[in-house]
Amino acid sequence: MMKKLGLMIVGSMALASASLGSDSSAQSDPDWDRVPIRRLMIYIEQAMSQGFQWTAYEQDTESLRRMVVWDASNFLKGLHAQGALVGETSDQAYQVETSATPEDLKNGRLNLILELAPVHPGEFVTMRLVLKVAPSN
Repeated sequence: MMKKLGLMIVGSMALASASLGSDSSAQSDPDWDRVPIRRLMIYIEQAMSQGFQWTAYEQDTESLRRMVVWDASNFLKGLHAQGALVGETSDQAYQVETSATPEDLKNGRLNLILELAPVHPGEFVTMRLVLKVAPSN
């Protein structure tokens, strides 16, 4: 069905070995212009959600936050190298940070904020993922 619409299908891939297909649609219909970007955002969200399931067993510490930022940055660095994120430098292509309110920590949540530039360098789309962590006492 997707091939008939002129879309390239991206199969499921492991977090450590990201690979993307074409970044354009074969459709001339303007309703489909942003399909590649949506597909990329869905791919990143699913990969991050699966890749960070291990955080559910960890207490929120500075060390955990550094590991999450490092892992997410490494994944996005690979996407940037493949051309999925634009910009001459990684700072122009993506930014990663974590945050949590005291209520988030009490309820076992850590926010992963991704600023991604899929179209123009420095023009970021913000993606916020909520990671499960072991609740603080």
